[in-house]
Amino acid sequence: MWELLDCSDNDWERLISKQKGTTYLQSVPWALHSRDLGWIVRRWQYLENGKPVSFLQGGVKIYFGKIGIFWYPDWIIGDTRKTNNLGEVIRTTLGLKYAYMRFRSTEIYAEKKQKILLRNGWSRPNNSFGTALTMQLDLAKPIEEIHSSFGKKWRKSLRKSNDLSFRIQEIRSVTEISKLYEELKGLKSLKKQQVYGLQKISSLVRCFGINIITLGAVDHDGNLLAIRGSIIRDKDAIDIFAATGKLGRKMNVSHALFFDLVKHCKKLGCNTYDLGGIDPLNNPGVYNFKKGTGANKISQLGEFEWSNNLILKLAVNFLSKYR
Repeated sequence: MWELLDCSDNDWERLISKQKGTTYLQSVPWALHSRDLGWIVRRWQYLENGKPVSFLQGGVKIYFGKIGIFWYPDWIIGDTRKTNNLGEVIRTTLGLKYAYMRFRSTEIYAEKKQKILLRNGWSRPNNSFGTALTMQLDLAKPIEEIHSSFGKKWRKSLRKSNDLSFRIQEIRSVTEISKLYEELKGLKSLKKQQVYGLQKISSLVRCFGINIITLGAVDHDGNLLAIRGSIIRDKDAIDIFAATGKLGRKMNVSHALFFDLVKHCKKLGCNTYDLGGIDPLNNPGVYNFKKGTGANKISQLGEFEWSNNLILKLAVNFLSKYR
């Protein structure tokens, strides 16, 4: 059965370190980041014959003392089949009248896994927060093989960017990163929620510390042209920051910057680089850039939701369009 787990952050890290395939979204640094953004972090474990076989970490925001909105950026650690009645257990344990829960699983998609969730009362949301498609680059290969796997146009752009006058260096200033995102927002006419703001950037850099690496392309006048950053967890690198300003776009620096970050992550012992979500239909530019690196497309299990109140479910799905 599922039960609320009362443990310290250090205890949680020790528990999940014994499990295979954990991600940065299930880690303590992500819990710290979630708290910075106003979420109450709750952790759960499933006991079978007195032994824990599954773990779950997520955030909740409680409204009016009786309505809980839950978000799990990644799903169950361990035996992922233990989802029957999970929503009700969490709701009643926390003394809530109504609850809405959504999770996004980074597990590779399998029809069998989806059927289990649907059978246990979970459903696909009408409006997803993101895509269930990602791309992963194999860093275990020699750097020469990685380079040769780049697409023809991608290699051409890389050669052009290497001919230009700029230097690549590590960027730790959250203000500089934030300013570049503000410039990007204006260039692409993006909404505020579509780019990282200063609060989120500051929190991520603080919470992940030395495990977040951000490289920037800087011109001879000291102007920051573009940034690319990744979170390092074990032997995995995960794309987290990516922004290019007006001058950087003209100079086409993003290709050289990405390749430098790949080489940097490889030196740190990473075997994979997760380039993050793709949307080939609605965002073909980003998709084509990532595709050009030779990365493999991966279909993940993606998002599911549960609620004990239809009106609450409809409201969250409607409001998610404006998040």
